[in-house]
Amino acid sequence: MAVRVKRTGLGVKIGDEVLSVLMYADDVVILSENHNELQEMLNAVTEYGRDFNVRLSKEKSQVLVVNGDDSVDDRIWMVGGNEIKRTKEYKYLGIWLDDKGCEKTKHERIARANQWVGRLGSVARCRANKYEVVRGLWKGVAVPSIMYGLETMVWSRKELDRLEVTQNKAGRIALRANRYVAVEAIRGDMGWSTSERG
Repeated sequence: MAVRVKRTGLGVKIGDEVLSVLMYADDVVILSENHNELQEMLNAVTEYGRDFNVRLSKEKSQVLVVNGDDSVDDRIWMVGGNEIKRTKEYKYLGIWLDDKGCEKTKHERIARANQWVGRLGSVARCRANKYEVVRGLWKGVAVPSIMYGLETMVWSRKELDRLEVTQNKAGRIALRANRYVAVEAIRGDMGWSTSERG
């Protein structure tokens, strides 16, 4: 199917490349610059389904318009002879997308970081070696769950700063440092860089 869609030459232009399909297991995402091109790509999917006797689920197939104008509201898309409904949000590999991009996922990640700080505070109260336990949990469990897919989203300086503040709170818990200890000292003692650099 990906080959058929790519043969259309359509998709989202990224530099000199054109990205038309994302595939993982049985999840397929078709990317297009506009609604007419999307329908042409969906026609290629329909032909593939017909040629290889592949049934396409109209219940699982949806269209998400990102940064679109109002003229697209009445648009109808078809695949396999079925109309595809428009959705307001879509989750792909753990990343929520909506008509504004990945805002929901970014807010979830910031909230998750704050939840981890709360958990680490509880764990630290019960451990003799707070530094090793908190640092290990933060680096080995919390950070990967927070940072997963981070590079696929555009983060504002303000959003990254919020993640930094949360990481600094985790460092303060591990080091039993009060709020007057400089952030640079916490990062240095914890061996951490900024979240922007990982």
